[in-house]
Amino acid sequence: MNLEIKSTETSKVLVANDDPTQLMFLAVILDKMNLRASQATNGYEAFKLVRNAIDNYQKVFDLVILDLNMPVMDGHDACKKISKIF
Repeated sequence: MNLEIKSTETSKVLVANDDPTQLMFLAVILDKMNLRASQATNGYEAFKLVRNAIDNYQKVFDLVILDLNMPVMDGHDACKKISKIF
């Protein structure tokens, strides 16, 4: 199965993962797809990045990739909190 994702210059992705190796791996893949990625090491950081984008009237992320098992706040809780602000 081939998955083709068309991106624009302004596509923004947020990746939250507490494993530095996985963060690096995802950053390389997203870079090859011409996607601009921001990184967080836990769900709370991811939530803060989304909240800050909204508060500062910046473009919010087109895609959020969350690890489900992270310290501080896991991916499930981060997803719930992010969903509530929309």
